[in-house]
Amino acid sequence: MSKTKMMLPIAALSVTLGLAAPAVAAVTKPPVHHVTDFEAVAGIFKTKAAATKTLADLTAKGHKGFKVELDGRRGVEVEKQFKTMNEAKTEQAALVKDGFKAATVERS
Repeated sequence: MSKTKMMLPIAALSVTLGLAAPAVAAVTKPPVHHVTDFEAVAGIFKTKAAATKTLADLTAKGHKGFKVELDGRRGVEVEKQFKTMNEAKTEQAALVKDGFKAATVERS
């Protein structure tokens, strides 16, 4: 039996089972995981109660969108997410002006 006669049934079987390779592989971009890359942090606290009090103080002074987040070994953060570094720095400057001296900008 010649090689071509042997290859024909194998090729037919691989097409039936869906083993044939696609002619052109599609190129896709990886998904974007972080929509927001920067955060303005109003403070890092040891207890959730202290962070919640700071969150209430922020709300009383007109700052909206902040949340309390457990930050592993560092403690509890009060933070707000931003898309650009400039937006986060602007918010941080406003926090310092309103008396939150420990406010910082971090990359998410």
